[in-house]
Amino acid sequence: MEGVASFFDRYSSAVLRLCQQLLSSEPDAEDARQEAFLQLQRHWGRLNPDSNPVGWLFRTAANAALKIRNRRAAPTLAADAEDRLDSGPVLDGDDRRNIAAAMRALPREYRTLIQERFHKGRTPAEIARRLRIPPGRVRVQLCRALRLLRELVRGMS
Repeated sequence: MEGVASFFDRYSSAVLRLCQQLLSSEPDAEDARQEAFLQLQRHWGRLNPDSNPVGWLFRTAANAALKIRNRRAAPTLAADAEDRLDSGPVLDGDDRRNIAAAMRALPREYRTLIQERFHKGRTPAEIARRLRIPPGRVRVQLCRALRLLRELVRGMS
């Protein structure tokens, strides 16, 4: 486990900074960092040094942070949805037009991923099998696609 300890010494601060950027709570960021290093320890013997173990660590940390953030947000989202039941549609006509225009402006591969995930309801694993690409790539590209979509829509407002 000496390799894991040296990784911790070298990357712990950077992993914590990443988690802090993704989470608003310091304790949650610490939890995400801890989860990332626990996963690193569990998978240490199976990691290929040529396959970018540092990238694996940061991706694992980001995934841990996002899981924590989603767990924290889920009750709030459910409560918000109940509050909106009587308030009419969430998106007005302008919003829908802006989103449609932004979708058309996206690169084809991003548009396909968003349609597969949110219009057809497929999981990243199902999308990966269907498009014959690695599941990790689906998740990364989907995040990039959503970020770009959000920026395009904000630019139209």
